[in-house]
Amino acid sequence: MQFKQSIATQLSTITGHPETQLIEMIERPKNKDYGQFSIAVYKLMKNGMRKKRKLDETKSVNLEENLIAGEGKERKAADELCKELAEKFQSSPTISSTTPIGPYLNFHVQRPVFIQHVLNEVFGQKNLYGTFKSHGQGRTVVIDFSSPNIAKPFHSGHLKSTILGNFVKRIHDALGYKTVAINYLGDWGKQYGLLAVGFNKYGSHDELDQDSIKHLYDVYVKISQEAKHNPVIDQEANNYIKRMEDGDESVLSLWRKFRDLSIKEYKSMYKRLNIEFTSYSGESETQPLIPQVERLLTTKNLLSTQDDGICTIDLSEYNLGTPQLKRIDETSVYLLRDIVAAIQRKQLYNFDRMFYIVGMSQQNHFQRLFKILELTQSGEGEDGGKWAEKLEHVGFGMIRGVSTRHGTAVFLKDILDTAKQRMLDIMMGNKEKYQDIINSGPSRQVQKADGSQFIDNSSFDDDQTALSDENSQIDLIGLYGKEAADRIADIVGISAIVIHDFTRDRYKDYTFDWKKTVDAHGHNGVYLQYAHARLSSIEEKAGVKLNPRADLETLQESEAFDLAYQISLYPEIVLQSYKDFQPYVIVNYLFNLSQSISHALRTLRVKGMDPEVAEPRLLLFWCARVTLGNGLNLLGLTPLEKM
Repeated sequence: MQFKQSIATQLSTITGHPETQLIEMIERPKNKDYGQFSIAVYKLMKNGMRKKRKLDETKSVNLEENLIAGEGKERKAADELCKELAEKFQSSPTISSTTPIGPYLNFHVQRPVFIQHVLNEVFGQKNLYGTFKSHGQGRTVVIDFSSPNIAKPFHSGHLKSTILGNFVKRIHDALGYKTVAINYLGDWGKQYGLLAVGFNKYGSHDELDQDSIKHLYDVYVKISQEAKHNPVIDQEANNYIKRMEDGDESVLSLWRKFRDLSIKEYKSMYKRLNIEFTSYSGESETQPLIPQVERLLTTKNLLSTQDDGICTIDLSEYNLGTPQLKRIDETSVYLLRDIVAAIQRKQLYNFDRMFYIVGMSQQNHFQRLFKILELTQSGEGEDGGKWAEKLEHVGFGMIRGVSTRHGTAVFLKDILDTAKQRMLDIMMGNKEKYQDIINSGPSRQVQKADGSQFIDNSSFDDDQTALSDENSQIDLIGLYGKEAADRIADIVGISAIVIHDFTRDRYKDYTFDWKKTVDAHGHNGVYLQYAHARLSSIEEKAGVKLNPRADLETLQESEAFDLAYQISLYPEIVLQSYKDFQPYVIVNYLFNLSQSISHALRTLRVKGMDPEVAEPRLLLFWCARVTLGNGLNLLGLTPLEKM
């Protein structure tokens, strides 16, 4: 941003620090009343002086000497230096004044110039505002997330993995990486053996075709209960898996049917969540390479075979125990399959980083996995062992209390349908708005969750400023009647679930609360969607066309500047959230942005105002809507124009 550059250029002249270092040190004050930018003078002191610069005619300051002066004296020196720098810093076309507060030097911008710069930037970049496409250019990341088991219900842990993994993918997309999204299905192993045995006893192909996931779950529950009292069932399951690993086509054909039907149903759910996977892989795909990896482990003297035939690997030296890799009947366990899968992915995608979006309960598993992969790569030349260091477990806490009318077995479809129905009930409570949606559909313009936009070009003042729609096939366009209401309720319900989860640190456990999640007056996803829809309504009823060349000098109100300032923070917020994949950073920002929007709307009326007043205000609110929409997109949500 030109404001940071302007500050750095002048400070470099005063202190001798390189401009590039200074730009990295410039931050936003925690208290916006202090200014719009600040720099901690003690950071300058710690980094030392490249050369002395005279701060006045009689005194020069050597920052390294001030640092050596002692802790108490250092703070005093920093405060004094801060005052001295403030006296020497000159106002400029971008910076109006400086204020020293303790060891922080704060900078106040020229407000009209700042507003102009921010709105020009947003209008120029539109749905790309807040992206950094050059950051990850030429690099590939693999994200393994969601990964349900075909024999079990889609539980809350998978829900968390699904929405967090989607966020991790989207933020890498925003930073220009090539992303590979993998849904690594639990489609092999002992649990599947139980399911297959159960289906042979209790299964129905008709019910399987009607609702595959629910029917498979019902079968799995029955056979699991029976297995508790009948050890023969357990042995039959082991025998079934052995036949699968031996390539018995008579059992593999049924497995393929279960897998294909499950994926088909999962895809319909993922579509509702705006999620697309590059690959639906699974533990089953590791089978052909298991012998090869076993030979690798043996060559590295890592694999041990016990007297009873069980294969293990000794990681006690690293406080990771002695995990098992193969059972007594020579069938594989999922740790071995994960080792194979990681090697396969490196060969297939040659990734620069790979992320596993899985709950913290599996932390020990991934510590073992990464250590084994590191050991298998030791001694392989200069780069040996290094790609194992590119693997990262992105963990998260537990969600408690997710339940639906169907009871304790929580399916993704039930969760989404429950949220949708609750929002539909709220919508129908406002008969006027509900009827408007029934009659006229969701919107005149929509931003898709992938960031692309459809804009009604008639709202622009000429053809050159009109946005082109790269993909006009937007699923909300052309919807009317109950179908439109259902779709809006679904989007708002999903937004409520996602934002409820994303309002906290991803590592923390929490209890799911339906009331807080869908409260129409709460601080939640409903609120954010309402803020976006309200701005869309302002545009639609403005009475003037959007003019990117509007005279912004009329935006003198403090609310206008505060909103422009909030908008300007978004790119930095994206980078901050990327550092530790914390979506709550984005969510908290969007709440603050929405509050600034609400405050501005109370003062900055658009409809009925003279064009010279209405046009700059409309441009400001349009940029706020685009920024809010971009943030919702980044979280995997579809911004709504009506609700």
